[in-house]
Amino acid sequence: MERNEIQSVDKIIEEYKEELKKLFKGEKVKSFDKITGEAIEKIKNELKKAAEEVTEEENKKNRI
Repeated sequence: MERNEIQSVDKIIEEYKEELKKLFKGEKVKSFDKITGEAIEKIKNELKKAAEEVTEEENKKNRI
């Protein structure tokens, strides 16, 4: 993965880590399953974008 995709995934993890900290402190936030499910979905989307970019780059190389 390129640096910007890694930073994007790191940002998602940090965002949801804060949500989990609030949950474990007893603050009223989303459920654990909802928090982790959302984080996983966002990370999956970032990985899909990265895979599409790699595929596109490889297709361009193969056309040359």
